[in-house]
Amino acid sequence: MAIFKDFMHKYIDAIRVERGYYCFLVLNEELTILDVFFPRWINISGHCTFKKYLKPGVSFCIKSVGTNAVFIAKQSNTPVYLDPQFHYCNVLKEWHEYCVPIWDGYKKAYVSLICADHPISSALKGFVDLVAKNMCCTSYTQGISGTKNDLTKKLTQQHKLILKRIAQGMTDEQIAHELEISLSTVRFHAQNIFKIFNVGTRIEAVIKAIIQNEIFISDLYDGFY
Repeated sequence: MAIFKDFMHKYIDAIRVERGYYCFLVLNEELTILDVFFPRWINISGHCTFKKYLKPGVSFCIKSVGTNAVFIAKQSNTPVYLDPQFHYCNVLKEWHEYCVPIWDGYKKAYVSLICADHPISSALKGFVDLVAKNMCCTSYTQGISGTKNDLTKKLTQQHKLILKRIAQGMTDEQIAHELEISLSTVRFHAQNIFKIFNVGTRIEAVIKAIIQNEIFISDLYDGFY
C-alpha cells in the first residue's frame, strides 16, 4: 500500500478545494479494506459510521454490507458510481460511493471513494481514476513520462499562464484583465487546455496539470491569500 499512500500524500492538496465529508479506500480482491486515507482537513471524530466501518479489515462483500459500488465493480470489472438510494443496508444508506477496479499484473484490487454528505463531483471521480491508474502497474510511471513530453509539446506559454491562473481560482474575466487579453481569447485557450488534458472541468485540468508537473501545489493557493 506504499504506492497508494505516497500518491495521496503527494497530490491530495490538488483536491483541497473540494469540500465535503469523504475518504479513500483500497480493498483487496476479497473486498476487504486494506487501507483508508482521510484528507487531513476532514475531521472524522464526530462521524461514528465512518470510524466504525471505514477501517482496515472491514469487508465490503454483499453479505456484510449489502449492495455497494465495490461489489458491483468486481462483478462488472468497470468503474461504478452508486447513489445512497441504491444501497439496501443501513450502514451505507447515506453514502455516495465511487469505485474503480485495478489490476497490478498479479491480482485485482479496488480504489473507492466514500462521500457522506453530497454527490461525488467529477473532479473527485477524476482524482480516484488517477489514483487507480497510478496503482495499476509499474509501467504507469513510464507512461506519465511519455505523456509529460507530449503535453510539453502541446501546451504553449499562453496555455501555462492561463492554467496557473485557473489554479488560483480566477474567473475568465479576471484572467483576461490580468494578462491584458480579450475574454474570447481566454475562453479559446481554456477550451484547448481541456482538450489537451481530455477533461471537462477546471479542477480536473488543474489536477492533471499537477500530476504532470505543469503547475505546482503552491499555485492552488496563490489566489487565496
